[in-house]
Amino acid sequence: MKYIVYIIIGTVLFLVFRKIIRRVFPKLNTGTNVVSGILAIGLSLLVTKVLVILLFNIIFFEYHPTRTFKVDSWKENVEDRHQMSEDLIHRKILMDKTKEQIADKIGLPINKLV
Repeated sequence: MKYIVYIIIGTVLFLVFRKIIRRVFPKLNTGTNVVSGILAIGLSLLVTKVLVILLFNIIFFEYHPTRTFKVDSWKENVEDRHQMSEDLIHRKILMDKTKEQIADKIGLPINKLV
């Protein structure tokens, strides 16, 4: 499927670039017509790749908000803990703590008891 998209976009761009090159250089004869074709192919391949990369980056962009770690917010919002995990790691809040200290700070896992 990806290659079909490449072929379609590349063909359309080739035709557009070929038309533009013929308008910019109207005195091209049959000998240099090959050069304009090669130039149009190269430009269409390059622009196709850039367009597809930009298109997929826009479509599949995911926003992951980050929040500062707060004990109350951690315990209340179980679904949003992933937003605080980066701050938890960056500030090294759990470093050099025992299992009991960590359990006091952030709580125990829901399905597991000590």
